[in-house]
This record gives sequence, structure tokens and C-alpha cells, in this order.
Amino acid sequence: HRLKPISERFHEIIQYDIELFQRMIDELIDKFDKYGPYTIN
Repeated sequence: HRLKPISERFHEIIQYDIELFQRMIDELIDKFDKYGPYTIN
């Protein structure tokens, strides 16, 4: 069992963080769409 090169592992971690971050932003935008102060009736 060989360890992955650090750069490869680093890349995976960054990729995961980006996906997580995008999901968080999506949820925030969703909340703003529903209950945000910018909703115009």
C-alpha cells in the first residue's frame, strides 16, 4: 500500500473544500430567496 503523493492528497482536500463551500453558498442563497431581507413582494 503506497501513500499518495502529498500534492495529490492536497488537491483532493482542496477539491472537497470547494465542493463543501459551494454547497454552503447554495444553501445561503436558498435561505435568502425564502426569508431574505431582499425579497420583494
